[in-house]
Amino acid sequence: MPTASSSCSNAIQERLAGLIPADVAAAAGAIEAWSDQLFPEEATEVDGAVESRRAAFRAGRAAARAALRALGRPPAPIPRAPERDPVWPAGLVGAITHSRTHSAALVAPADLYLGLGVDLEGAEPLKPQLRRKICRPEDRVDAPLQAIERGKLIFSAKEAVFKAYYPRVRRYLDFLDAVLEIDEASGAFRAEIVNPDSPPLAGLRAFEGRWCVVEGQVLTALCVPAGEGAGA
Repeated sequence: MPTASSSCSNAIQERLAGLIPADVAAAAGAIEAWSDQLFPEEATEVDGAVESRRAAFRAGRAAARAALRALGRPPAPIPRAPERDPVWPAGLVGAITHSRTHSAALVAPADLYLGLGVDLEGAEPLKPQLRRKICRPEDRVDAPLQAIERGKLIFSAKEAVFKAYYPRVRRYLDFLDAVLEIDEASGAFRAEIVNPDSPPLAGLRAFEGRWCVVEGQVLTALCVPAGEGAGA
């Protein structure tokens, strides 16, 4: 596992903890700092992958196990489902992300949260050719933000929404299926699923999350409490 200076006290982990409720466990650190080894059932997921991909995958699983430890849970394998999303130990929900340089994870009891989402991206602007695939007119992609180019924040926040949504609903959510509202003053965002063909998550079609820019990266997080939606 990483040293305290490289992970447990790093700026990304500190900022991530400030974006989520206290009963959600978080861990983050530089990819190069994690020394945990993969469980055999995880290692098969990256057989034949290039080393940079293997390192990012290892770091993501290491961050997830650090979050498990923070919940008082023992280390456990986190393989991938056929659809490639993480399979968490029974009774837990979570999410994993990595940028080119860092990894992060969230974990919480499934009786407290319907889903969790986290995303970490380099803060460079979104490529112009991707805007039409990611941003709806209602997202106001050209409206300026002081902290970051809006397109990249929209991309990251919608990624976090997908990670919270998909494991429970088991339906793909396209970037254009949701509209995003951003409040720069509070560091909050609100996402609403506007595609009528996309089913709600336990009755919910709107979700609130938080974001920040730290260490040259945009970090977004979304925690959906249990009991908020019909049928939860």
